[in-house]
Amino acid sequence: MSKNMTIGRVYSTANNQPFGITEVLLEKAEKERDRYKQTLSEVFYSISEWNESMVKEPADDLVAAINHKISSVLNG
Repeated sequence: MSKNMTIGRVYSTANNQPFGITEVLLEKAEKERDRYKQTLSEVFYSISEWNESMVKEPADDLVAAINHKISSVLNG
């Protein structure tokens, strides 16, 4: 893959269909973006849930729980 390759939709003029490799790269990038968004959403929900619970837990437990959640989502 070239250093200067841009991820985006490139259409052929003959039939207005996206070229294969560019479309695959775009779909992969979109899936990764969605996965990271979901991870961050879950982390922020966990933080707000912890804050609302008013449970007197050490902050280290929250940090460990967040790290575990991020690791589990990123590692599949």
